[in-house]
Amino acid sequence: MYRKKKGRGLLALSALAFGFVGSSIGAAQTASNSLGIFENQSDVGSVAPPGTATFDAATGVYTVRSAGEDLWANVDGFHFVWKRVSGDVSLTGDVKVADGSATSHPHRKALLMFRQTLDSDALFAVAAIHGSEETALQFRRAKGEMMQTILFNIGAPQRMRLEKRGDTVTLFLSMHGEPLHQTGASMKIHFDGTFYAGLGMCARKKDTVEQATFTHVDLQSLNPPAAPAAMELYSTLHTIAVDPNVPMDFVIQTGKGQMEAPNWSRDGETLIFNRAGKLWSVPASEGEGGFSEARPIDIGNATDCTGSHGLSPDGKWLAMTCATPNQPGRRVYIVPAMGGTPRLVTANPNSYFHSWSPDGRTILFTRPRQGTLSIYSIAADG
Repeated sequence: MYRKKKGRGLLALSALAFGFVGSSIGAAQTASNSLGIFENQSDVGSVAPPGTATFDAATGVYTVRSAGEDLWANVDGFHFVWKRVSGDVSLTGDVKVADGSATSHPHRKALLMFRQTLDSDALFAVAAIHGSEETALQFRRAKGEMMQTILFNIGAPQRMRLEKRGDTVTLFLSMHGEPLHQTGASMKIHFDGTFYAGLGMCARKKDTVEQATFTHVDLQSLNPPAAPAAMELYSTLHTIAVDPNVPMDFVIQTGKGQMEAPNWSRDGETLIFNRAGKLWSVPASEGEGGFSEARPIDIGNATDCTGSHGLSPDGKWLAMTCATPNQPGRRVYIVPAMGGTPRLVTANPNSYFHSWSPDGRTILFTRPRQGTLSIYSIAADG
């Protein structure tokens, strides 16, 4: 179901997000019944044999066992233990998919879920951990629509939080006990009035029963901050499948600050982007067990680089728009694709790279002239 693609069939983009600093505000809801803080449990869709959910008050462990074919496309099948909620809420827990057998599906999944109704094709948002240790934010924006996925291979986190504020749902993770933090997985979805919040399990094989456990589960109502919250800028680099039959994207890199203008290497293995006035490269494939580390490209004494950059058709040269100490004002430079000393191409400042000619001999760039932004061509050797 989850296919890895490199280069072809994927679109690279960077997305920006502003996030609240600090933890969620609100009081934990409590209840004393056989399902802990939850009201009831249900099979959603076709589940045979029927699923079960239990709560051990002595240990605080929820155990959910279920068959169910999948959460995918426009029909779901899984077991769900739930509570009806409204407004802004967060659901947090330590989540573990039980070890499977040789015949278990690698994408059996444990779920933290917000769901509009218990219909099999309902609108929902879910944080999922797979038996393969892939982590995902999955969602269906309207009843009966195709499900979509934001997926990343960072290993199974220790703790997850699914948080709804207004129409924005965000996934927070803690990998090894550090404070919960953003992951670059966030999306817009509208829940109308009362909806369901809870825990789920899906075996990914309709006649096979699999198990997940949830501990330190916390369901909170979120109140608006008493004072304006401090805001920080985050950005995330994704690759997005352009095949409409594979509605998913992979998180490649996320963090504070602004990442811009990802460009594919010619072999589809690497993405080049600009951040903080420098150019960086990162493997374009989703990492196994963690985000791949972005590395700065050696561009000598060039600084203040913009998103106007691109590789030559043969992939050997990188054109970029930057400044240097002895040439104030941005100009077009060329460096070897693997990095090196920048070579000046355009003599005048405020020149911005646009594109290479197909034969790699000519560069197009833009520069203001008499109040307009004109397009020029120049030989690649300057």
